[in-house]
Amino acid sequence: MIRWLEQLGNNILPTLHNHLRSNLIQILPECITATLDDLIENIFGDMRAGEVLNKAILTPLNEECHLIYERVLNRIDSPEMNYLVIDDIVSDDPEERNLYLIKFLNSLTPSGLP
Repeated sequence: MIRWLEQLGNNILPTLHNHLRSNLIQILPECITATLDDLIENIFGDMRAGEVLNKAILTPLNEECHLIYERVLNRIDSPEMNYLVIDDIVSDDPEERNLYLIKFLNSLTPSGLP
């Protein structure tokens, strides 16, 4: 499977041709699951917190990734932690601070943060 993933990443997998499209690839049977829960189980197994950090599910869109990882995080059996946030930017210029609405700041999901 590692060789297949390398070929996929390098865009050198053989393509399949049919009457509708010519840019199709064959997905390995072990890469196909019936449900998202099956996919999460296949990738992460028993969901030990330390092991989750070494695995990933890649998606074309960040929005899909956030939805999947929300489900992954809900399956981890560990204490939940709450963190305090400040809905403001740090700036000495009051006009600059007014440029960013709280609703906008709360909508940000920087990489590495839930």
